[in-house]
Amino acid sequence: MFLICLIASLSPYSNTNAETNWAKITTVGEYLYLTPKNDTSYENVVCMLESTYFVNILFETDNYYRVNYNNATGYVKKNAVKRVSGEPQNPYPNNIKLTIYSKNCYLRATPTQNSLGNDIVLLPANTSGIQFIGRINGTRIEDFGDNTWYYVAYSGKLGYIFSGYISNSFTIYPNNEELAEASNSDSVLNPLSNTSVAIIVVLLLLPMIVI
Repeated sequence: MFLICLIASLSPYSNTNAETNWAKITTVGEYLYLTPKNDTSYENVVCMLESTYFVNILFETDNYYRVNYNNATGYVKKNAVKRVSGEPQNPYPNNIKLTIYSKNCYLRATPTQNSLGNDIVLLPANTSGIQFIGRINGTRIEDFGDNTWYYVAYSGKLGYIFSGYISNSFTIYPNNEELAEASNSDSVLNPLSNTSVAIIVVLLLLPMIVI
């Protein structure tokens, strides 16, 4: 019985509140990163995060959270979000559907026109129902005089479309949901914490196995 209680007290889940896995984006112009480092080149940025919306925390590292955001996964700086208690009703701006202008265009792996290994699929003119995920500043397209690209999901594929090929305009309104700030005692799972618990459990069980 003592062994069971000790293992339970050491478990990284014992202090985790499932309702603290959400955080509100408080910094304007913050990014969702591919890797946990402050590299704002488009090679390391998935898209911008819309302030007042939320991210779903998967686990934490020293200065970043690994999160889900509007069908995309990446890292966000801890100081760019505020953890909350409860679950938001509309965590992402996920009701925006895009339509291609009357010209074919490519869904691309990165926000640049470079086609060498970058083209995912050709989207025919007037393709609709493309799910908007986020925005990013990529390479500038001189014919349009702009560098705004959209990170999108279409037919099970994720990629970028240049904004000039989108026919419908849209507005991202602020999310007015108010959730209480999570208390400091609420914990977020660190995946590395499982290692120490496993070692302790094995050491405690070893004498029993020998006997």
